[in-house]
Amino acid sequence: MSKIYVANIVYESLVDGYGLRDVLFLSGCNINCNNCHNKDFKDIAAGKEWEVADLASFLRKQSVTKRLTISGGEPLEQKEALTELIGLLDGFDIGLYTGKELNEIDLNLSCFSFVKTGRYIDKLRCYNKFYGSSNQSITIINNRKHIS
Repeated sequence: MSKIYVANIVYESLVDGYGLRDVLFLSGCNINCNNCHNKDFKDIAAGKEWEVADLASFLRKQSVTKRLTISGGEPLEQKEALTELIGLLDGFDIGLYTGKELNEIDLNLSCFSFVKTGRYIDKLRCYNKFYGSSNQSITIINNRKHIS
């Protein structure tokens, strides 16, 4: 069974994707953006270690909306555990926030409703509801009725 490292879980956010969503912040990030918003999440060991199946069970019980945005840190640094987790969250609407560009993502994106991509660039800081710098963007993967 795989381990996954979680920095934080926030319930009922309106600023981390479409609709009222829970947010799973995974630990670990090697991107090192200047003035990182989640710098405390860089060290993977700083997160709480979970068995992937236990985390999936916890999220299924705790999530009222069944809408989940996975962020970080950089969630793709735990790609194998992330893939396993997503496979256990059938029925969830899942979004991904990553500092990578779309063409850098080595993951099947069909299980996501949307993906927020792009590194945070401090000199391009903006106050968009869903991202922090103007170079970042959201790509709709599966246009489900509540995000259209």
